[in-house]
Amino acid sequence: GPEGGDYHFCDMVLRLGEGRDAETRSMIADRLYAAAEAALRPGVGERPFILSLEVQEISSAFSRKSWSTIHAALKAKGQGEAAR
Repeated sequence: GPEGGDYHFCDMVLRLGEGRDAETRSMIADRLYAAAEAALRPGVGERPFILSLEVQEISSAFSRKSWSTIHAALKAKGQGEAAR
């Protein structure tokens, strides 16, 4: 029980690329939080629990991701599925 430290949490961090205004980021945060709460609440029951969410904007000036083979893989997969 709570006296024994049986506490639970879900700490979410969503990282978005630059360019969305504050209103859009707030809407995204509200909708994601509501969806997570709706999904988790039935299973949590009466256990001590906290759900938190932080939306972070990625600064392109300090973001490095030049080595990626994901786009080529997705493109190849899409072409393979189109050929079926």
